[in-house]
Parts: sequence; structure tokens; C-alpha cells
Amino acid sequence: LDNGATLTGNLSVANGQSLTLKNGGGWTGTATVGVAGQNNGFLYLGTDTTLNNGLVFTGTNSQLTYPSSPRILTVSSTGSLTRTGAGGSTSSFNHIVNAGAVSVTGGTFFSSGNFTNQAGGFVSVSSNATFTQSSNAFVQTGGALKVDGTFNPGSAGLAIQGGSVSGIGTLTGNTTFTGGTLDPGNPTGTLTFSGNLILGPGATTLLEIGNASSDRIAGIGNLTFGG
Repeated sequence: LDNGATLTGNLSVANGQSLTLKNGGGWTGTATVGVAGQNNGFLYLGTDTTLNNGLVFTGTNSQLTYPSSPRILTVSSTGSLTRTGAGGSTSSFNHIVNAGAVSVTGGTFFSSGNFTNQAGGFVSVSSNATFTQSSNAFVQTGGALKVDGTFNPGSAGLAIQGGSVSGIGTLTGNTTFTGGTLDPGNPTGTLTFSGNLILGPGATTLLEIGNASSDRIAGIGNLTFGG
């Protein structure tokens, strides 16, 4: 889809097939890349692209990739990117800027490019699902990150500059809050950090304490508490 060409309705990229987006091409409904229980579907970004509608990845090894060099996928306030389907994975080799919704509801989402979650953006990882960030950075400047499954931030660690982090899952690697809010639970419960957790003076920690249930922060690494 090139030069602003827009497909009306939904779109399916089946096993072994590929679709290239560039120069403003897109669709009005939801595009599904891959087929549940089958191997590959590929979405190529030929230019930097803004996602204004739904994009769903499924199958055992679907990919968000590029023909020559990494591009930027901006998920707008009306856009959504979802990885679904147990037992499979989706690999993104592009940079992602999220101001909409990025959801991992099943399987694993591998992000190899930089990932920025900004104001209005919501990233969620469901139970039994995994979000894995590579050596490139995952930075949250606003919005929200909710982890009920597993979030692996990679060697660069998870950098929270704004927004909130909540859930009852596990964050591996190192997490640094220079701003934003740590709000464990769903709505109450335990959020686990298996790496080091740094809460800087610009961070806020919210804990709900009650007779029946309370919030907890569990960890294996070191805790630096300043927020």
C-alpha cells in the first residue's frame, strides 16, 4: 500500500505472505498478520508510518520488519497494536512510538528497536504473555504500563520518566523511575521486580493497604528508594 492508498475494511496477511506499507498507505479497519497455529506473516515498513487503526499479529512467528533500514511506527491515539495467540511470537525490528494501545494478550512480543511510550499511550501485558525488549531502550515519558505477565526490559533497562507502572506480574532486569508513579496491583496485589529497582526523588509510589488485601512490591535485586 503506497502513496496514500487506503484499503476500506479489514485486511489479512496469511501464512507466508507479506505486505509493505509506505508513503501513507493504510486501511480503515483491522489488519491481521499471521494465522493462528501457522508460521509466518510479514508486515514491512518502507517509510516511517503512523498507525491510526487496528493491527493484530498472531501465528507462531509473525514479524513487523523493514526492507532496507529500521523505520518508526507511531501508534496514534486511535491506533492499536496487539500480539495475540498462545505459544507463538511476534518480532518487531522497527522503532515504536506509542500514543495509543499496545497489548500483548498471548505469546511473546519481541521488540528489537527503541520503544517510547508517551502521553496517552497504554502498554499492557496479560498474564501468561511476555513482552521482551532487546538491548535498545524502552522509555516511558507518559501514559501507562500495566504488567500482569512478564516484562523483560533488556540490557538497557526500563526507564520511567513519567506515567504509571502497575500490575501483578514480573519485571526482569533493572527499572529506574526518575519520574512517574509506581502503583502495584490490579487493583491490589504484588508487582515483582527481579532486577534492581531505583525510585528517584521525582517518582511517586502508591500502595493500597486494606484488611482483605494490600499492595506489595517484591524484589530479588537492590532497592534504591527516594520517591
